[in-house]
Amino acid sequence: MKILFSRFFEGGAYPSVTEDRPCLLGEARVDGGGFLRILETHLGLTGRYPPPAVRAAALVPLLEKQKGFWSASVREAPLQVAARLLAWREELAMQGWTGQGASPRLKELAAVTADFPQAFPGPSDRLRAVLEALPDHAVPFTEVELFGRRESLPLLWRCLLDTLRAKGVTITAGTYPKVAGRGDLKACLDRPFAPKGDGTLQLLRSPGPMDAAEQVAAWLAALGDDLEGTVIIGADAILDEALHRFHLPTLGAAGEPSDNSLLQILPLLVECAWQPPDPGKVLELLSLPVTPVPPFLAASLADCLSTWPAVGSDLWNSTLADRLATLSEKDDRERLKERLEAIFASPVKRGSAYPAAELQNRLLLLESWAHGRSRNVEDPTDWHVLFQQCENFRRLIEVSGKRGFPEQLLRRLLEQAAEDLPVASRRPSCAGLTYIGHPGALLGPARRTVWWNFTTAAVAIPRVFPVSPGERRFLRNVGVELPEAGALLEAEAVAWRLPFTQTTETLILVSPQTGPAGGESFPHPFWDEILASVPRKPALACLTVPGILSKQALKTVRKKVEALPAKRLDWSLPRQATLPERTESPTSIDTLIRCPFRYVVQYAGRTWPGRTAALPAEETLLGDLVHFLVAEFLKSGKRTRKKEDWEALARQLFDEQAPRLAAPFFLPGGEIWRTKAQQALAVALKAIGSLRQELEGFETVHLEEEIAGKAFGGAFAGTPDVALDQPPAIIDLKWGGQSSRSQSLRRGTATQLASYAFLLKQARRLEELPPAAYLILQTGRVLTNVPEAFPGAICLEGPSLEATWKGLEKAVGERRGKIGNRLVQALGTPEEPPPPTEDQLDEAGMLHLHPRCEWCAFGRLCGLAYGG
Repeated sequence: MKILFSRFFEGGAYPSVTEDRPCLLGEARVDGGGFLRILETHLGLTGRYPPPAVRAAALVPLLEKQKGFWSASVREAPLQVAARLLAWREELAMQGWTGQGASPRLKELAAVTADFPQAFPGPSDRLRAVLEALPDHAVPFTEVELFGRRESLPLLWRCLLDTLRAKGVTITAGTYPKVAGRGDLKACLDRPFAPKGDGTLQLLRSPGPMDAAEQVAAWLAALGDDLEGTVIIGADAILDEALHRFHLPTLGAAGEPSDNSLLQILPLLVECAWQPPDPGKVLELLSLPVTPVPPFLAASLADCLSTWPAVGSDLWNSTLADRLATLSEKDDRERLKERLEAIFASPVKRGSAYPAAELQNRLLLLESWAHGRSRNVEDPTDWHVLFQQCENFRRLIEVSGKRGFPEQLLRRLLEQAAEDLPVASRRPSCAGLTYIGHPGALLGPARRTVWWNFTTAAVAIPRVFPVSPGERRFLRNVGVELPEAGALLEAEAVAWRLPFTQTTETLILVSPQTGPAGGESFPHPFWDEILASVPRKPALACLTVPGILSKQALKTVRKKVEALPAKRLDWSLPRQATLPERTESPTSIDTLIRCPFRYVVQYAGRTWPGRTAALPAEETLLGDLVHFLVAEFLKSGKRTRKKEDWEALARQLFDEQAPRLAAPFFLPGGEIWRTKAQQALAVALKAIGSLRQELEGFETVHLEEEIAGKAFGGAFAGTPDVALDQPPAIIDLKWGGQSSRSQSLRRGTATQLASYAFLLKQARRLEELPPAAYLILQTGRVLTNVPEAFPGAICLEGPSLEATWKGLEKAVGERRGKIGNRLVQALGTPEEPPPPTEDQLDEAGMLHLHPRCEWCAFGRLCGLAYGG
């Protein structure tokens, strides 16, 4: 067996086969990790080695216990400090350090990690174990071909190569063939370099990575079937998706960890235990494609959060009970109920330490569900990654030795549990194109090379132990030679040259002007070496291109462009179409007058705009909360006269009800909205108190009770916020909009008040419409055009509610007359005459309402959204 060894071979190497060797047998191309695993397997040293995150977490208790140069930092960022110390220790150990100390820092580092390798070995410890076992065992290979300079390897690796040579293994230096390049590609490494712009060397500076991927894919597609010898360096999922769109072989480039939605479940389950639970995190859990909450229940609970964003509201509890009741099997119902109670229980108070026992319970819950769920899937790969994440997190909890975790530390542990997990590829790896992870893996001639992400951001800057001159002298005396960062980069630069020396026809360097996140991006540092060899800098312009230059014509496909729908006023109903009978409401009648097209589509056609799961905006939630709490107060029948009592009642009502309805106001950062809600509630209750003092009949109130009647030739019903009996009156609670409500009363367009008043007149068999008013909760103001009915209210002179109702009847009759003749009009579309710009009641008593197209979701149906 022959080993080809380089630290750049992690993502494969090219070429894998050659003309004289069409297949590989008895040959392995490995990086350091792969080489070490081969030796460990042969020597019987295999085991489950802890990932770096677990090693760091295990070191934290030792760092907190022992004082050292890390003590001040470890209190702020324990895991990061532990990881950095282990990296320094690993760097020293790879160069032969065994704990010798000449300075306080080295002594302290040696002391805190003295017994650590036995339980949590790192790569250097594993390599030492191999070196100790190797003399007594045969070697499973006969030759090692090393690519890269031997001097650039750490001391332990050089010792390993010497040991293998002593056991008869042939150690040779890998060589690269001489390649006959051409044009700019051949001359670019010479000094001086005078570029010709012949297309053999191109720096692609497209606006962004998406455009760059399209350019590369289009260029490759223009080559047709002639893709042999084409190498892609450092590809990612963005390029893979572009290759797929152009029907080219995909590379199997790894995606992002977030592509596996199963890995989001554990962090969200942990979040659900905080009191109060963050409704945003709960909504994320309910919205995942696969979640411990069944889909039939998750969608309903997500709808609850869009109304009242809190776990445990009355709406949440009733919805949960109703949906569980639909399960016919009692055992299934009880099992699911038990699981949901465990998920949405919130025993951990925010600001306190998160108990390790609660974390273990949630891990068991997730693993139990996942084991049952994964049995029914064809490809369980993503589920295996989930189980590995859970195992990593469990080990992190256990090795930390803590009984409770602060929130920030817990979040870091969850992040580390998902680090270094295998990431599935979005697309399969197909034959036709060759993918390698690093330019140092280009071992032989390639016809065309695309160096994807030829940017500074793709360069890993080596971090070395910050050794002082005195420490360096001491370490050198004991045989530990620490490399300088510059020397490490110099060895890396040797590998950067390979695409330029091993490509025969075309080298495309892909360096978009912006990165995936939108930030400015710059070319790879090796481009500076090319720049330095060009005496006339303007000549470089021919190498930098916004689109790939190609001798082959890029394939273009002309697609038929359909004309956008033009906005249209008049629409015709089919002859056989009839509008179904329905109970109208003030809202539906308002829609009919504003836009018959929307009315027919929405109510007759039963077409509703799409919706996504989302929490209400803070301002909306504030208004809904105060509205609800005022109604609850009215139902309670409490009353008082003193200002101090109103404020006390407001605080009491808020403290009892608000946490169950508006959890965002009780999360960190929600203090300002909580204060606004308390103040607004006090203002609203004070206004209610004033009304009670002025209106004796206020004692007999009907809150949010539907009133049914007859109007417009059919059933008509509405639900006013407050309906009084003696004397009869309507009060409509509104959070804000005092200016617009005032205008509606002045202009006689308060259709909602008129509708409620008409229904109350029918229900109570009154001779005339009862008075009505708006109560603006935000300001505590009462607005009406009947001042004698509401003493202390703001009186707004304008048409009576009776006139408004008659105008409403006329407008409905006119709209229904046209619909009866199969004519449906989208009243926001005509330019001549333009739609009304504001609501108004004209001199003839006809009501005209603005169509409010900005609030309509059907603009793509009537054509208004396209502006044509």
